[in-house]
Amino acid sequence: MPYDLVNRFKGPSTLMVIDGSVTLNLSQLAVSVTRSGIANANCENVTTAIITSCKWSTPAGGTVKITRDAGGGPNLVANLTGTNQWIHNEVPFSNTPTGNIVVAITGGGTTYLTIRKEAVYNVQTQDI
Repeated sequence: MPYDLVNRFKGPSTLMVIDGSVTLNLSQLAVSVTRSGIANANCENVTTAIITSCKWSTPAGGTVKITRDAGGGPNLVANLTGTNQWIHNEVPFSNTPTGNIVVAITGGGTTYLTIRKEAVYNVQTQDI
């Protein structure tokens, strides 16, 4: 598997992609909660997701391409080479909040994204 996705309930998700590609839709960023032995897969319904930071490293000739697709075709967020990082508050970029997050690495490399989620909750979360 070329990626690792870690979701936090009422918190950000992180995505690490290693030399491959992945497409995430908003439902993959939601956390399901088990309470009293009963799983509730619909307790967190993610409505928007914003990429807030990115760290990457590629060898010579490698690239990391990040796009968002909300059904109207891909919207380029970044085309990255070398080794660096950016934070949303420091660098303006295109970021369609309801679109799928697509990361494609060619020629080798790794990237690590932090994704802020906005969600609707269908359970009382103060006891979780």
